[in-house]
Amino acid sequence: MAERVIEARPEGEERCTVLLVALLGLFLLWPLLGLGHVGSALLDLFVSAALLLTVRALRGPGRAVFRAALALSVLAIVTAAGSHLLGVASLLPLGHVLGLLFFLLTGGTLLKRVLEPGPVTANRLEAAICGYLLIGLGWALVFSLMEHFQPGAFHDPAGGSPESHAVLAGFPHLIYYSFTTLTTLGFGDVVPRSPFARSLSTLEAVVGQLYLALLVARLVGLHIARIAASEQTECPAHREPAQ
Repeated sequence: MAERVIEARPEGEERCTVLLVALLGLFLLWPLLGLGHVGSALLDLFVSAALLLTVRALRGPGRAVFRAALALSVLAIVTAAGSHLLGVASLLPLGHVLGLLFFLLTGGTLLKRVLEPGPVTANRLEAAICGYLLIGLGWALVFSLMEHFQPGAFHDPAGGSPESHAVLAGFPHLIYYSFTTLTTLGFGDVVPRSPFARSLSTLEAVVGQLYLALLVARLVGLHIARIAASEQTECPAHREPAQ
């Protein structure tokens, strides 16, 4: 008997659902909240909540990973708050580095859980989607750091104003560029200009395609193995002894 593709959710595995909703909410809200100082502060607050929900999704047997993620998230939040509230611009790159380390740790942990043996549950699929979104956010931090230390690494052909660098250096605008690159949409309204920016943009596009291809292959393999094991358990072969 064939099983359903997605099995019932085990009790207590709703953490990735909350995280997924928070990450999707971030994409819907940042165009509205990222306006002015009040909007920027609200956006930072929402990002902080998303970071803490990501830490919550990592709660489990691996206490060391959970504690490291919690420490990185708190440091990133404090650094970003200090950069905005105190006006210390030098704290912004440090906050981006801490955020990047956080996304590497949490994204890698979620991916490990997605790829490990076991049934294909709704929670596993939600973790896979969260991992994909965290990849895009991590690359946005990389691009923001690059634009900070190398102004003009990215260019908006439609925006020739002197403020174009300040706009592109903003994290929300590079989130947009990161995901158009990760999904290989490539609208062309923001383009990489420096060789290093082009190289990293190409690498992100490759990572995005490999993630989807390998993830689908792994999940299909896990589901087929689960069906085969179930059929062997439910319908054992009864053979007559040889005469």
